[in-house]
Amino acid sequence: MTSKELQRTIGRTGTLTVAGHAGTLQVAVKVVDAKNAWGNTRYEVVPIKGTGRAWVASERVQLDPVDETVRQTSCAHCGLDIEGIAPFRPGTWRDRGNNATTCNDSPRKHAPIKE
Repeated sequence: MTSKELQRTIGRTGTLTVAGHAGTLQVAVKVVDAKNAWGNTRYEVVPIKGTGRAWVASERVQLDPVDETVRQTSCAHCGLDIEGIAPFRPGTWRDRGNNATTCNDSPRKHAPIKE
């Protein structure tokens, strides 16, 4: 998995399978970090309800489908045409020219105008 693909998993939700002696649990989780370790993809997950966090093999997490909708608008700071892919997280908006995530005239991150 490439670093871009890993980055796209952060913030996604899914179901973690936990096998035990008496059966299997399905736990709703959110991915808070991701990495490749020794050729294996691993996710750091936290439960949607409850406490704790753990690094687990990616094969144990069934990620929920993501909306790959692309939205185009203008940056509220610099006015450039920008685009984002759902779920439209802050800091992921890119200008359509050189794909930069920051405004040309300041260190601010692109942000969509309020509709």
